[in-house]
Amino acid sequence: MNVHQLSVTYQPEQDRILVRVNTKQAEEFRFWMTRRLTLQLWPVLQELGQRRLLAADVTLHPGTGQDPMLNDDALSMLAEFKKEKILKDADFKTPFKPPSACPMGEAPLLLTTVEVKALPNLDCRLSLREDLPGVQKTRGFELKLVPELMQGFMHLYEAALAASGWRGEEAATSVNNSMPEPETFHAPAPKYYLN
Repeated sequence: MNVHQLSVTYQPEQDRILVRVNTKQAEEFRFWMTRRLTLQLWPVLQELGQRRLLAADVTLHPGTGQDPMLNDDALSMLAEFKKEKILKDADFKTPFKPPSACPMGEAPLLLTTVEVKALPNLDCRLSLREDLPGVQKTRGFELKLVPELMQGFMHLYEAALAASGWRGEEAATSVNNSMPEPETFHAPAPKYYLN
């Protein structure tokens, strides 16, 4: 799947995070992230995102996953610096485009399984599946994220997670549950859009 745009927003009326993926072929794939799945997935994405950021600049020991020359604080600072550079170079102004087709249907998948795999070229693959009781057909698709797209996705995902209040923060919604307009993200070339 060639990702063109991503949108990640907390939907208070559903108490779920809605992720919309537009492809370069103008197809849209939608899925819901529940609180349980989000809180389990978020630490995995954070660790993987940091390792992907550091992999190009740091030689990690295969047994420990640590760089013998840098301590944990230095590694965290280096990863944060690279993340800020990616987000600084990003463009959050292009609006999310409506799709011409929804191959998985208009209704978002209710994810029950997410498999995360680090690929050798620093990319990451997410296998997303909806396997509901009483429904014979399992729906799903795979999403490949290059490092810039991964960081943009995590930035928007973290904002949606903060808006949800699921980690104990105050929800960013007002008393009437109105939400601000979501951001749009442009990664450096090749262009990807996150909303």
